[in-house]
Formats: sequence, C-alpha cells, structure tokens
Amino acid sequence: AGVTALAELGLRLTHQRERALEHNVTRTNRRWVELSLAGVFGEIDDPVRRYAMRPGAEVAVDGWRFRVSEQGTRGPEVPPAKRAHEKRLLCLGDSFAFGLWCDEDETVAARLAQRANAREAERGSGLTWSALDLGVPGYHLGQTLRAFEQEGLALARGRGRPCPGP
Repeated sequence: AGVTALAELGLRLTHQRERALEHNVTRTNRRWVELSLAGVFGEIDDPVRRYAMRPGAEVAVDGWRFRVSEQGTRGPEVPPAKRAHEKRLLCLGDSFAFGLWCDEDETVAARLAQRANAREAERGSGLTWSALDLGVPGYHLGQTLRAFEQEGLALARGRGRPCPGP
C-alpha cells in the first residue's frame, strides 16, 4: 500500500498523467478535454455520478456550439413547467446522446423531437415535443440511471431541476 501511495504521489507531483494524455490525444478525447477545461462539466457531490454538465456553461469547440441550460440539459433553456400540449422527450446516455460530434440542433434528442413535431403537425394534433438532452460524455449505465432518478424524471414531468447542479 505504501509503494502504491508513493507512486500515486509521484504521478500527481510530476503531472505524468496529463503529459501521457497529451501524447495520446485523439479527436474525440481532445474535444472532451477541451469541454472539461472550458467548464462544461463540473464535479458534483455524488459518489456514483461524480460529475455532470454545469448549468449555464457555453463554449465553441471545433466550430460546434456546446451550451448547457440552467436545468443541466444540452441546448436551450427548458421552462420549469410544461406548456399546454407539450410533450418532453428525455434523452440520456454518454457522448453519443450528448452529441459530442455535432451542434445542439443535430443531437439525437433534437432530431427525434424535430421528427415528432413534424408528425404531430401532419396529424394536426396541436402537440409539440421538446428535447431534453441529459447525455453526458463518459457516463456509464450506473451514472445514467442516477441522472435519470435525480433529474430526468422531474424534467420530463415539467417540475424543474430537483437536485443542485455542479
């Protein structure tokens, strides 16, 4: 245990991990690192999730805009209460759900809401769909489930953000 602690201390003092990452950067992890350095993600007091999108964060990386609403979703602000005839489409997951490779209007959640709105218009139902993108790059299934429990249900039901953000 002592040798492991000394090795860990050595890595931290010499910043060897950061240097190793710099030499092994791909387009994907470089984008993730840039988003992290820009403050799009922040630590939270949850031993499972550990980090989440930081409300109000906004940055452009590789020409794409990454914006986090006050409710912690990627994209525009979400009214706390649902409007009449509004349905909400909640999208959870990792970097694919977040849309690490696209603008906010091209994410899976946004595209699904666009298609649903087009279909509702064809039907003349008067319903509108709002996309709620709670995808966070790097999340595993346990983190995604916790995000659903802590924030997703309340947002989808139109009850605001129940848990304090990062």
